[in-house]
Amino acid sequence: MSTHADLPICHLLASRMIELDLSEWDLAKACGYKSVAGGLKAVRSTLQTGGIHPFLRPGLPAALGVDQEEFDRAVAETKCILAARAAEAADRVERRYREEFCPYIWTRFEHGSPQPNTMTVLGGVYAATYAFLPRARSHSAAARDHTCRDVLQRHFRQWGPSMPVYGLIVGYHEVIEPGPVTGTDLAVPRDTKGNVVDANRSIERPHFLLTRKSSDPLSSWINDLDQQIRSRV
Repeated sequence: MSTHADLPICHLLASRMIELDLSEWDLAKACGYKSVAGGLKAVRSTLQTGGIHPFLRPGLPAALGVDQEEFDRAVAETKCILAARAAEAADRVERRYREEFCPYIWTRFEHGSPQPNTMTVLGGVYAATYAFLPRARSHSAAARDHTCRDVLQRHFRQWGPSMPVYGLIVGYHEVIEPGPVTGTDLAVPRDTKGNVVDANRSIERPHFLLTRKSSDPLSSWINDLDQQIRSRV
C-alpha cells in the first residue's frame, strides 16, 4: 500500500486500515462503493495524494472507526500542508521564471488574448501566437526596438491578418520583463507595424512560457537575428 505518510489524513487512513485489517476494497465498500475499480481508485488516490473523493468522504469516519472531530482535524491539517507545498512550488517556479526570463511578443486579437485548447494546441495554432526575442540586455534601445519590429512584422506577414480560431490580429504585446505581481509580465502594446500605441501595462502571463522549446515559431530565425543585432550596437 503506497501512502503519503507525512500527510495527516493519509496516516489516519493507513493506520486505521492496519488496525482494523481492512483492505482498500473493504474500506471503499464500507463507504458505499459498488464498483471495485472506482472504489480502489478513490481509496488509493486518498492514500497517495491526501485528496478525498466527494463520494468517499461521508462514509470514512464510520468506516475507520474514528469520531468526526478527529477526522475533520486530519482533513484540515492536510489541506494546510498541501496549500503550503503548493505555494512553495509556485514560488520556485516564479523565481526560476524571473531568473531565466526571455522577452517575447504575444499576439493581440480583436476578441482578447489567445488561450490554449485541444484544437489550437494540436493544430499548432496556439504556438504560432507568440515568438521569443533575443535575451541580450546590453543591446541599445534602438537595436531592441528594431529587432521587435522585425520579429512582429515577420510574424504578421506569415500569419496575418487573421488566424484560425482566434480571428483578426490587432497588434502585439512586446513583453520586456516579469511583472510586479506573480504570474504577470510587463508589456509594451504595439500595432501590427511595430509602432508603440499605448503605455506599458501588466498582463497575465501566458501558458506557454515554462515549456519553451527550440522548435518555437521563428526561434531559429531569431537566434540568427540575435547575432545580427550585435553589429547594430
